[in-house]
Amino acid sequence: MYCKNCGDVVTGNEKFCDKCGKEVISQDESATAPIEETLERKTGLFGVRKFYKQLLLLAVVIGIAFFSFSTFNSRVKTGDQIFDEASPAVVRIGVRFKGTVTVPGIDLDRKTKKIIKTDKTVEEQIATIWLGTGFVVDPRGYIVTNAHVVDLSTDTVDSYIFKEFATNMAYKYWEGFREAAPNVSENIISDLVVQILDIYGKYAQVNNLTYQIAVFDPNQKQGTFDEFIDKGSQIVRDSGIKKMGEPYPDFGKDIAIIKVDRPENLPTVKLGDSNKVRTGDKVYVLGYPTIADLNDSGDSVTKPTLTSGIVGAIKKSETGNYNVIQIDAAIAGGNSGGPAMNEKGEVIGVATFGATESQVYNWILPVSLAKEFLDELNVKY
Repeated sequence: MYCKNCGDVVTGNEKFCDKCGKEVISQDESATAPIEETLERKTGLFGVRKFYKQLLLLAVVIGIAFFSFSTFNSRVKTGDQIFDEASPAVVRIGVRFKGTVTVPGIDLDRKTKKIIKTDKTVEEQIATIWLGTGFVVDPRGYIVTNAHVVDLSTDTVDSYIFKEFATNMAYKYWEGFREAAPNVSENIISDLVVQILDIYGKYAQVNNLTYQIAVFDPNQKQGTFDEFIDKGSQIVRDSGIKKMGEPYPDFGKDIAIIKVDRPENLPTVKLGDSNKVRTGDKVYVLGYPTIADLNDSGDSVTKPTLTSGIVGAIKKSETGNYNVIQIDAAIAGGNSGGPAMNEKGEVIGVATFGATESQVYNWILPVSLAKEFLDELNVKY
């Protein structure tokens, strides 16, 4: 037996220690009790068993914390990781419109110094290209983009054709007036050009409309925009546009699902949960802003651009039946339809429109709208 107080061995059936007079305990009560009691008494430390239990618990807590931290870090990706993983599935979409614009002839009234229309007519053949972005969600070739990227309604096509025509005419007449009357002030020339465009806008007719939609081939490394459209995967209006919402700026669900037919499976991106997006979350946008094109051929055409920022706000849409997400990641013309991704590399939105006054107030539609369309088409993602 042992003394609880001093740890001395006590022989016989003595209940108290001869050395210190304290109570003793038997061998089978606890073989380690004298050591524990002695350590506790002499060092002020907690018992050995308790010490080991606490040590084990601490190790478990540290292990769990380390595992959680490691798991969190493994799920958060850097910008270059997101770019490398997602960019093969981010495609460039080109739409080429052609048409004939017929406008009245014009002349300068010498008395009033105003532009007037004549009985003659003038025809111009116009071709223009609209560019956007999309992302592959199904290896069979299903692509999400904005509805306004592939909008082929007559009013939309007319406006694209006329806008290109008016831009060409403004430049043509401005240079013509400057050359013919170098001493005339820029204000007078500007006023004359505006008068011409007003007449054209009022009386212009657009006819013989044609269009061509293509998803650029990422393996094609050289060519102009026209050549990329000619050699890209063609989208037929009736069969290639699988579903389309209401294009911006009508504030409908500006989402479209298109499909390309390719012999091989295409790389895809993973869709996330836009309902979990919160203000302040990090966001990455991948796409093809035309402002970033160094030229219209080669690597500049097929290499996407990555921008980053945070979620600035989540607000109700104009129609009120879904949310729109405000971000400060830069987007520009050509980004429309591109994926906005979280730090896990999951798509949480579709780049749609931005404020003209600033690059830091831009808007994405939640990916839940795209999922809604995909579900209706029974497309797996």
